Amino acid sequence: MTANEVNMEKLTDTKIVHFGSVSMTMEPSRSTTFTAIQRAKAAGAKISFDPNLRQMMWDNLQDAKEQILRGIAFSDYVKLSEEELIFLTDGNNLEQRMLSLLHDNKMSFLIVTLGSQGCLCLYKENFYRSYAYNVPCVDTTGAGDAFWGMALHKILKHNSDEWKQDEILNLLRFANAAGSLTTVRKGAISAIPTMEEKDGQKDRLTSTEQHLQRVKIKKPTGQELLSCFIGFIYFSCPNFKSNVQYW
Repeated sequence: MTANEVNMEKLTDTKIVHFGSVSMTMEPSRSTTFTAIQRAKAAGAKISFDPNLRQMMWDNLQDAKEQILRGIAFSDYVKLSEEELIFLTDGNNLEQRMLSLLHDNKMSFLIVTLGSQGCLCLYKENFYRSYAYNVPCVDTTGAGDAFWGMALHKILKHNSDEWKQDEILNLLRFANAAGSLTTVRKGAISAIPTMEEKDGQKDRLTSTEQHLQRVKIKKPTGQELLSCFIGFIYFSCPNFKSNVQYW
């Protein structure tokens, strides 16, 4: 894909532009990707990046590292897996590695997903931990996309660059719920529950008492959980389609 094939007007008339690293594996799509996000950012859009690294798609892993770090440099909201964080950074622990990325870039949020252990968020050099939900896991496909879709949904609803501790924990808790809910059956898109199923699925989400006491917010409703899924969010949230462009 070349820049001439992209409708740049859509990218400059949106609140968030989200992209991944698959389109960065080769030319001309690599240059097109960076042209698109630079134009969107110049027009005032926030940039969201989930590398979703697929090592087999890259001819050279050093090139993969360099291009992903280049993408992070343009981004306001970054989601990495634990494996991607280790691939991209040096450090004795996750916190050191995350701080090194924050210090080298100007992102608002850096969130690292930790599988069944939940996630770790870095915001203004403060760390926030949210634990995963206790669900019968069948298939983890799409869990990261669901997690990040809900995070972006919460960011859009918040509509501010300033966050309080309880607001961050609320975002992380709902994102974790979204990712957890995706794993209870096989598939990615096919794992998204229908409205008729929402109440039954909602009852299967149980977090630790310690986490619930610390966050002190109610359990999410089925509608709130369903609104999280990237892709599905285009059809379930009235304002999301015009506010987010997915690269």
